[in-house]
Amino acid sequence: MYSITKKWYVVYTRPKWEKKVADQLGRKKIEHYCPLNKVHKQWADRKKLVAEPLFSSYVFVCIDESEQLSVRLTDGIINFVYWLGKPAEVRNDEIQAIRDFLTDYHDVRLEKTRVNPNDIVRVIGGPLVTQKGYFTFAGVYDACGSGNKQCGNHQQGNRQLFQKAAMAVCIPVINGPMP
Repeated sequence: MYSITKKWYVVYTRPKWEKKVADQLGRKKIEHYCPLNKVHKQWADRKKLVAEPLFSSYVFVCIDESEQLSVRLTDGIINFVYWLGKPAEVRNDEIQAIRDFLTDYHDVRLEKTRVNPNDIVRVIGGPLVTQKGYFTFAGVYDACGSGNKQCGNHQQGNRQLFQKAAMAVCIPVINGPMP
């Protein structure tokens, strides 16, 4: 259960390791949330409803600062997603909004869309449907946490990984009246 001292954070996982990481965090008794999207899959011989992670390579953890090392040492976790030099926090109501959304909707598809700061955006589905707002930030999140773009993790071979991290966590924010 959520407590005042615990906060939600985002961890970046190895590709296709979201469920494995969630299982390991559960065994460590660390509160976590791996949003699963129920998707209909078609094979040659059958159809099946499959639970796939909504966010590729991301899992949420609700911990206090003393548990950060234990989370980092979990097999399959690359690191926390960082914002302004420290692990990015996620508000409890945002986690609840994701839970509520996935309760109401299935076969959700995420699409990458180019937006710029100050673009007006309209939410077309989910709990904020029909709401409008200004997109306030677009940029690259430092998923490895080093802050050093010259480190080995930022070299050519891993550029796609970090671009993917940036696209997944840039979201529109509603603030103020619309023109």
